[in-house]
Amino acid sequence: MNLISKLRPKNLLARRRFNSWYNIIEDSQWWEKEKLHDYQWDRIKILLKHAYQNTQYYKSLFNDLGALPEDIKDFNDFKKIPVLTKDILRERSKEFFPQNIKKKHAFYFTTGGSTGEPLGFYRQPVNDIIERAFMYNQWSRVGFNESSKRVILRGEPVPGNQLFVKRASNSWLFSSYHLSELNISEYVKNLNEIKPDFFHVYPSSFFIFTQLLLEAGLALNFVPKAILCGSENLYDYQRSLFEKTYNTRAFSWLGLAEQTTLAGECEHSTDLHAWPQHSFVELLNSNGCDLDNYDSSGEIIGTNLHNFVTPFIRYKSGDIGVFGGSECKSCGRKFLLIKGVEGRVQDVIYLQDNTPFPVGPAIFGIHTDFWAKVRKIQLIQETAGNLLVKLETSDPSIKSKVSELLSVRFAKKIQFQIELTNQFERTKNGKHKFLISNL
Repeated sequence: MNLISKLRPKNLLARRRFNSWYNIIEDSQWWEKEKLHDYQWDRIKILLKHAYQNTQYYKSLFNDLGALPEDIKDFNDFKKIPVLTKDILRERSKEFFPQNIKKKHAFYFTTGGSTGEPLGFYRQPVNDIIERAFMYNQWSRVGFNESSKRVILRGEPVPGNQLFVKRASNSWLFSSYHLSELNISEYVKNLNEIKPDFFHVYPSSFFIFTQLLLEAGLALNFVPKAILCGSENLYDYQRSLFEKTYNTRAFSWLGLAEQTTLAGECEHSTDLHAWPQHSFVELLNSNGCDLDNYDSSGEIIGTNLHNFVTPFIRYKSGDIGVFGGSECKSCGRKFLLIKGVEGRVQDVIYLQDNTPFPVGPAIFGIHTDFWAKVRKIQLIQETAGNLLVKLETSDPSIKSKVSELLSVRFAKKIQFQIELTNQFERTKNGKHKFLISNL
């Protein structure tokens, strides 16, 4: 790929790293299972040694276990290490930053909290370069390259309360906050002028767009190469509608802000293929054992093989995966297959004009420092245009900050009441319930 000429000189180092990783991924995706396991194990040994020598948390953990990293001889030993939970990371966050890395070489990142529990941690720029290389390789399975025109319809608000804005690298950001009968013709007009090769979307946002398009009797005058669907479950009824309406492939993947799991569909199958070069992924049953029965469900536990600034070792994501085997018969990749993900629910709230709006894009796309101080969040809606936001936090000043943030993200189309509490409604099986809607 002749990509370097498209970048400014200050980005050349990042470009070289990206190209190097992209080429490694291209080659290694076809390795045999034994070679992939050897690669994972080599990376895990390096990660364990680094974590023990340089972080207070893992130093204490191994000492409590009465073991050293070199005592971990194989994957069976590795799986005896206690899982890392969000609560542990939140309560002992300072113990995870390595003493051999300067904080000026890292940046603080917060998740929106797709399980209703926001989180903050450190990453390094190289982590995002590696992640981007894997993502581009996944998307290349449906024809994507860096010259492809892409329209983004996800959670990020468009500056100036506009419907869309042009970005660099042949991409356009469209607003999820203005999807309505009133605006749909303007959306379609601009899309027909741009003629993007790909839509990059939250399924919930694109489903609302597609419904409005069909109800208005409108149509696109181009055929996209694929609909790239991420950050939420892509339900069968949505996939069917997208592929029928746009005569193209709906392509989905699973990624986490913590970067402990990355899995995507292949050229032929809708099963999610977990990248073994990216992370070591486990699917565990309620007894903490590996799943071995097809269609059985278990917790997704992930270990990022390349993040040394916040070592995520056996991280409990909060997502539930359905086991689909350890090799894809369609493409031949020797990857763990996840047939579906449970726990990533698409929820809809209603704005003042009764327009339905997927709440995921508004909340889960929040990445700001103070958001990590929110331990739990729950939304309650009794009437259109009004929302009760329940927060658990140790910092009362968060209340006004969250109110201001949400008002901006929703373009003042909804009124918020913020309540600080530690009392939240749960599902019958005891899980945190993100949205309670009585509409």
